[in-house]
Amino acid sequence: MNQEIRNLKRSKTSSLILLILAPVLLGAGLFTQQMSLNALRNIRILERLPLTPVEAAIPGPIRTSGDATAIERPGRVSTLKATWTKTPSLWVRAVEEKETRDSDGNTSWVTVSDRTSFVNFELKDGSNQIMIVPNQGIDAYINRSWRKTSGKRRYSEYRIEPGDAIKVVGLVSQHLGTPAVTFDQEGEYIPILSDDPISEVRSGKGLFASLLVSLSLLGISGGCVGLMLFFRFQNALAFVIVVGVVESGFLLIGSTLMLASDLEAAQKSVTSSVESATEIVEAGFEKIGVKWNGDWADTAAFSRAETSQAPGPRLVLIRDSLAGYCARSADIRERFPQWLVAKGLGLGPTPSIVSSDRTRAELQTIQPARPFWLWPTLGITLGGLLGLAGIRWGMKGIKVKRLIENIPRTPCSEVEIGITEVIGTVDYANEDTSPLTGPLTNEACVWFDYHVQEWRGSGKDRHLHTIEHRVESTIFLCKDETGSIPVDAEKAQVINGRKAKKSKGKRVYTELSFREGDPLYVLGSGEIDPTTGDSLRIEKDPQDLPFIISNLPESRLKTMKVSVAFWMIAIGIAAVTTAILFLLSFTGTVSALHQLIAAASSITTVILLIFLLLYNDLVFLRQRTLLARSNIEVALKKRFDLLPQLENITRGYVSHESETQNLMTELRSSFQNENQAPSETDDSSSRNAIKKMLAIRESYPDLKANTVFQKLMTGIVGLENEISARRRGYNAAAERYKTRRSSVPEVFLSRIFRFEDAPLLQWRSEMMNFSNLELAPPVEEGIEDDVESTDIEPPTKPPLREES
Repeated sequence: MNQEIRNLKRSKTSSLILLILAPVLLGAGLFTQQMSLNALRNIRILERLPLTPVEAAIPGPIRTSGDATAIERPGRVSTLKATWTKTPSLWVRAVEEKETRDSDGNTSWVTVSDRTSFVNFELKDGSNQIMIVPNQGIDAYINRSWRKTSGKRRYSEYRIEPGDAIKVVGLVSQHLGTPAVTFDQEGEYIPILSDDPISEVRSGKGLFASLLVSLSLLGISGGCVGLMLFFRFQNALAFVIVVGVVESGFLLIGSTLMLASDLEAAQKSVTSSVESATEIVEAGFEKIGVKWNGDWADTAAFSRAETSQAPGPRLVLIRDSLAGYCARSADIRERFPQWLVAKGLGLGPTPSIVSSDRTRAELQTIQPARPFWLWPTLGITLGGLLGLAGIRWGMKGIKVKRLIENIPRTPCSEVEIGITEVIGTVDYANEDTSPLTGPLTNEACVWFDYHVQEWRGSGKDRHLHTIEHRVESTIFLCKDETGSIPVDAEKAQVINGRKAKKSKGKRVYTELSFREGDPLYVLGSGEIDPTTGDSLRIEKDPQDLPFIISNLPESRLKTMKVSVAFWMIAIGIAAVTTAILFLLSFTGTVSALHQLIAAASSITTVILLIFLLLYNDLVFLRQRTLLARSNIEVALKKRFDLLPQLENITRGYVSHESETQNLMTELRSSFQNENQAPSETDDSSSRNAIKKMLAIRESYPDLKANTVFQKLMTGIVGLENEISARRRGYNAAAERYKTRRSSVPEVFLSRIFRFEDAPLLQWRSEMMNFSNLELAPPVEEGIEDDVESTDIEPPTKPPLREES
């Protein structure tokens, strides 16, 4: 059972996965983008085709509708029998499904067979009829006609029966010497048989294209994440800009190529249709004896044709349908950016054909294809929620990563109230306190997270179920070369690399722990220790700032945070783009421009959020610098107020000791004088001496001034160390602030919002003046003559200092 600290750095396997995953995701993103652009092109093809009467059919693409009828042959009607119902039909799709049950008991239907059968049939409308020649490559949008379940089998039929109203998109060409709608030749059309309006087909393809764009953005942004993490590039703004440039660049290039291909094909198709129509109309005018010089604006000729015998009315229908085809093509071409691409390609103008007033609006206007409200609403809701969640979690991870970067390391002995970062090793808070014992490893520790899980279910539903989850901790120390500080791990986000794991039967036992001597990283808040009242410990910040404890290096923590953040932002961008595209689908049109706008909008939103985060970082660093400067002022004021009091106390003690020494000297002198000249007063002198000795003993029982001086010096050194530590803290905070303020892109924000440079350290000279600190008692007159004079000058009053 491996109990070592792992995940100290990125493994080679992780690097290899990123190296493989990045191009795979980029390739998938480009592939789905191409699919989306193809779907958009199909929508454009359908938008160009007006609803054409059968009578006006000419060689080329056509969109028409009518009633399906069987072709009557001598002695029989050409139909086929449906697979299971035996219903006479013209086109049948038969689907057989089988019910299956997996190991978890869940049932599902699996397709056993899916067969399509058909015969040629005719399509009739009020004007004429034309043969339909189906094939297997048709996109059929036929509703289910029949379904039956028998045991574990389910049978479904989708049928076109004689008399059904259907819509057809195909290519008019010659079939066995007869004009027919075919589906097996190339052209500017989408082979469609449908019993729903073509507008619904367009709206469905639009939603599908929007979904493909979102998947494309997810793949491309995921590929960018993989590449940036592989090369250990962790700048959030650069990441979003790279994603935006790559996504927009690929989308712009792909859209331009698609538009160029579409416009060229449309121009060719329109030109070909005009040429075919010109030949047919010229021949028609010759039959009815009307002179026509090829001018489609010759209303007089077409008015005579409309009132003449056949094929006169057909000529008018051909002109009107062709006018609609040309007008729709011109309308699409005049949109942005199609007109720009067409100009770049040097395409000639689209032919303009005048049509009848009564049919102009119907044939030449592209009607919006709005989808059913449920699916766009669902896409907007899910995309919006997922996008907000992804971007929020991503920005939160980036915020934590930048907080780790912005907070300088503080020695354990210099921690102050507020957010702080310390690095050291784990140590026990009290030698008398018994450490915790890991439930799995039975090793002494200060914190552990114990999991007992059991495998349940089977197959796809096999999962680990938690039987027991226990987290215990005790107060421990973070110790470095300067000292130590207590840490309360309650409510902390623990990122632990020491993981012990054991499997026994169906159960899996896992233990994470901190042990004595483990490397320790702590990002938390210095707060008053409630157990002492006069010292600090690191715990959860009351303002809900991040509280992180880990035995991994700081660089590894930043990598882990930014990795998750980048993936979340990538998902958020794709989801927000989806929501915007589904919202735009309510307009009834879908275009490459809409896709570009949606992608750019989501990326721009993230960039603005990152700039907001950068602004907040500058505010945080500026306030931290001002706080550090204020702490220096507090320390200087403390020294300014405290030192004179310590001086007076020490001077009084020295004076008291001096008086005691003088009394002792006088007593010694009196004893010597009395010993040299004894008198009658020996007894009284002895009694007086004894009284003086008792008084001295009561006044000054222990004549040791060195202890007082030592405490004074310790206090002075402590004050100076405190000021020095706060100066170092200020310099560290100012250095981070100056660096951020001068870096790109923060430098633009600092100039726009006038973030001033960090002020240099300044303090009043009286707070530093020790030249009048005198601890010796006043020297009596005459004694100073016996003291050797020196040439040492007293320290001058220090000038106003500045320190960065």
